[in-house]
Formats: sequence, structure tokens, C-alpha cells
Amino acid sequence: MLVIACANVTNLTLMRAVRREHELMVRQAIGAGSTRLRKLLLTENLVLAGTGGVLGLGWPTPASAC
Repeated sequence: MLVIACANVTNLTLMRAVRREHELMVRQAIGAGSTRLRKLLLTENLVLAGTGGVLGLGWPTPASAC
């Protein structure tokens, strides 16, 4: 089950990146450097991962109800 979830997250992240390719090209064309773009993507992914981690730790499971 965990492998399926990881594959799903990977697929969603990849598709999101493909859709944002045009946006990143426009940002680069108007003057954003590669470091700025890397920081933007890193920050967004860290926020997403942090939110998922907090929800994952706080989400009640049937095993924790015992």
C-alpha cells in the first residue's frame, strides 16, 4: 500500500512539474535567475511535504484508537 501511495505522489509531482514548465519559462524570460527558480520550487515542495507530514502524524488511525 505504501509503494502505491509513493508512486501516486511521484506521478502527481511529475505531472505538476510538466504543467508548470511554461510558467517557469516565462519567469526566466522576465529575469528570474535559476537560483531564484530553484528556491521557489524547493520552498513549495518543502511546504507540501511538511503539510503532508503534519497531517500524516496527526491523522487518527484505527490502530491508535486501541
